[in-house]
Amino acid sequence: MQRTGRKRQPSFRLIVQDKTRNPQSKAVEIIGFYNPRTKEKGFNEERINYWVSQGAQPTDSVHNLLVNAGVIHAEKRHVMHLTDARRAAIAEKQEKQQKEAAAPAATTEPVAEAPAEQTPMEG
Repeated sequence: MQRTGRKRQPSFRLIVQDKTRNPQSKAVEIIGFYNPRTKEKGFNEERINYWVSQGAQPTDSVHNLLVNAGVIHAEKRHVMHLTDARRAAIAEKQEKQQKEAAAPAATTEPVAEAPAEQTPMEG
């Protein structure tokens, strides 16, 4: 996606671009547009299918737009922007869960409890 539009009024072009080039540079081909403010979108489905058949891979956001529009028939991709600190915290949490799952079952056996004694109620 290539951002166009004025300040605080974004609109985007869907472009074909070599991954090593800057998205603000001249595009190989413009294959559609998307306006997030008005939800207006337009795609050249024939050219999109051509480029995908040539090995082009859409970004996660573009992939989800194309799935919503019915151009591509696939599952949506999970798109979530994480800070490095949050990513590290999630990795630590997953490691901890894996260690707990790998722990031997002998430590997780339930302990038999003695029945609690009941005291008479005073009235």
